[in-house]
Amino acid sequence: MKLQFSPTGTIASYERMNYEYAHALAEFIDNSTHSAKLNINRLRQTNPNYVLKVDITYEPNAGLQNRGYFEIQDNACGMTKAQLERALIIGKPPEIIGRSRYGMGMKTAAMWMGKRITIRTKALGETQEYEVILDLKKFSDGDFDLPFREIEKKDKNLSYTIIKVELLEQVPYGRAIGAIKKQLESIYRMDTRNGSLSLSWNGIKISWDDTDWTFIPSEDGSGEYKKDFEFEITRSDKTKKKVYGWVGVLLDGARTKSGFSALSCDRVIIGYPKAWKPESIFGDYESNNLINQRITGEIHFDDFDVTHTKDAFKWYLDEYTLICDKLEEICSGYMNKAITFQKRGGNKKQATNQQKQEALDDIKKEAESTQIKDAVATKGELIDPQLVDKATKAAVKKISSNSSPKITLTVSKDLTAKLYTHEGEITGCYLSIATHEQNVVSIIVNESHPAFPDSSDMEVLTSWYRMCLFDGIAEFWCELKQGKIFPNSVREYKDILYRARMNFREQE
Repeated sequence: MKLQFSPTGTIASYERMNYEYAHALAEFIDNSTHSAKLNINRLRQTNPNYVLKVDITYEPNAGLQNRGYFEIQDNACGMTKAQLERALIIGKPPEIIGRSRYGMGMKTAAMWMGKRITIRTKALGETQEYEVILDLKKFSDGDFDLPFREIEKKDKNLSYTIIKVELLEQVPYGRAIGAIKKQLESIYRMDTRNGSLSLSWNGIKISWDDTDWTFIPSEDGSGEYKKDFEFEITRSDKTKKKVYGWVGVLLDGARTKSGFSALSCDRVIIGYPKAWKPESIFGDYESNNLINQRITGEIHFDDFDVTHTKDAFKWYLDEYTLICDKLEEICSGYMNKAITFQKRGGNKKQATNQQKQEALDDIKKEAESTQIKDAVATKGELIDPQLVDKATKAAVKKISSNSSPKITLTVSKDLTAKLYTHEGEITGCYLSIATHEQNVVSIIVNESHPAFPDSSDMEVLTSWYRMCLFDGIAEFWCELKQGKIFPNSVREYKDILYRARMNFREQE
């Protein structure tokens, strides 16, 4: 028996590959950067100021049947007829391995994207342009002959390749387009940093922005928590491989910025928006601790294999474990700094004096309004402390007896807090606190109150619930310890809670 491949079935399966647009488009850019790097001396002989330019044109409602198209054009060295023929052999690697390595990427990516691919190319030093068309509908019918033509009398000093993919299978819109561009900026950050690549999307230049990555300053003020590293691993089969890069601790932590960008041949394989976060450093990927917010860096794995779609590394034997163990050793001091650093004083983005004064002026304006003055003068006189206390205890007992608490906290062996929410009367108090069980305080939050946050902002909502919870705990704590609620003591207890909360957030 023989292992056989169905040409039509194999090609038809490309559209089901696990690509995404950024990595599919990157296959074309890889070919362009590979060609420019191999032929940089020849290109600069023709143009001493040569810079590789790759222009991506995307039209979602144009092209054949108005199903959209991508066109990727470069000014690299182009392809001779023999090189074009070789490039059309699926699975035949290039003569020199680099970013182009498997001889499949451009074909599989194009066929994943659309049903019709047109390639036009002209090699440096030649006067012929070559054009070939790949039609997947013809392939599915078993017809593998490619329409081909030569166009003469081209300028021998020009060189380019233009690939147009039409009849798109998926047409990205809106935010998806922004995400694709951001990923491409990340993937080719090394090239745009050193100026060897000018990358544009619909005529607008795009490049990775490093300015938003700021690092914790060193204690002596001479530098920052960012360092280079280099090491070598010896695999279980005695194969040695080199790893190098840098690690840093972010001043303004964010999960979208943290983690390592993993590169091969100065090209990002794993990076934005899902950086590599080895468990030896970051633990559970879903955790939101300070390490997951602050540790960042770039690591080069030039000696290691990448997957066919170039979006992951293919680890062999014990490579992954050896790398993770070494990285944990290198990053241990930085991990500790990420946990212990407290962004206060000069390190914290504080409100300006002007902003503080504007906030106080707004509060003054509210407090001196006719509405508040009238409320203090009239309604304040109507409060009977004994009646209010009795009504509050009755309301708390009724609500707590007929519903389950949203959260229950065992603060200590003699202090349990239960927080309830209800949609009471709009005229009802925003917060009711009472105890009718031993060592248990019931805290009732009226979500119908006019001041209850109507914003979907989680920070605003969390702050409101926290304020209510801490009020209840502090009052109960004060009465439990001192036998009576003293306002200043309540504030002291709340101060303890807020300070403890800040310490928790710094360590989380």
